[in-house]
Parts: sequence; C-alpha cells; structure tokens
Amino acid sequence: GATVELLGQDFTDAAGKVRTITHNLPAAVADEGGQVLFANLYPAGSVSLRARAPGRVPARAAVAPGGDALFRLEPALIVPGRVHDPDGNALPQARFWLVPPESRFAEALEQTPDARGSFTLQDVPASARAIAVYHSGRAPGLAFLDPNGAAIDVELPSSDGSLEIRVTDPAGAPAAGARVSLAALCVERDGVSLVVMRDPGGLGK
Repeated sequence: GATVELLGQDFTDAAGKVRTITHNLPAAVADEGGQVLFANLYPAGSVSLRARAPGRVPARAAVAPGGDALFRLEPALIVPGRVHDPDGNALPQARFWLVPPESRFAEALEQTPDARGSFTLQDVPASARAIAVYHSGRAPGLAFLDPNGAAIDVELPSSDGSLEIRVTDPAGAPAAGARVSLAALCVERDGVSLVVMRDPGGLGK
C-alpha cells in the first residue's frame, strides 16, 4: 500500500547540459511484494523518489541511472504538546529539532506552534529519543518522547547567557564584517547531554 512518487529526473539536453524535470511526474502504489517499477525514464538520468505509507515516516532517496532504491519506512508517531514560559504564556515562535536514536545531533522540523503554543508534530519516527525546543532569548528545552506518542509539555525559562567572540585575521587585526553563526548547542536534562542543533541557520550572528 505504500506510494512512491517520482520527484525529479535528470536528463541531458541537446547542448549537453544536465537539466531536471520536476513537473507532471508519475506516482505508483507498491504491489503485494512492496515493489514499484517506473518505466520510460531517461536512460542516463538520476531520479529522486519519495515513499509514503499510512502510519509510516516518509522517506526520500536519490537513485543513480540503472540503480534500485530500497525504502524502509519507520513507524510514525503523532506527538501533541505545548510550549510556554514559566508563567504559562505561549511561545509561538519556538522551533523544534528531532533527536534521532543513538545520536547526539538533531534534525530541524518544519512544524511550529500556534498562537496558543500548541503543536502537533507529524511523522515523528517511533525510534526518536527526544524533541529539542529553541526560542530566541530563552534556555533551550528537551522533551523525551513516549513510544506511545503521549503529549509533551515544554517550559522554556528566560536566559541571560551570552558568549562574546572576537574574530581576527591571521595577523590579529579585527575582521570587521565577519559573520558568526551558532553551529551547535548543547542541552542537558536528567543527566543526558545532547547536541540539539547543527547549522541552525544563524541563531547567533
């Protein structure tokens, strides 16, 4: 019952330039053996695929010409919850990161809370360890996940922590105009230390 979508296909035009088709591409439903076959593709073009199935986490794959794709769709959780400050005020600008199993590094999620701070995270892998939550000006939070998808409540206290950084050239002169981004942030809870962000797009600059 899984559906596999063809998201893009590369081909080489008459001028020898590689181009990608992304519109009006087919999708197919896997047969009883879990197999899908796409025919009439460009013989020398790579393809991008996405597989979906009810109750499973969607997955993507890039396949080289003549290659095969194997999708292992992990069971998905739906995780509701709320994020707020210590006084109960909603924090609708919070952002979420998914902490995968057996990893200290997190992956950004697209979902955001509503005006009341409530959220429903879709397609959360059942094997995920935790959800990390970040809001500008507040200490980051970490909520460990229940395998049954129980609701989580995240409280983010204010934070006055700061880090002063000086950037110079090799001779020691100030490098005016240099951009500094926060590439990783460590969160600790219940004795567990996790790097919950990696290249989060300039949380500090």
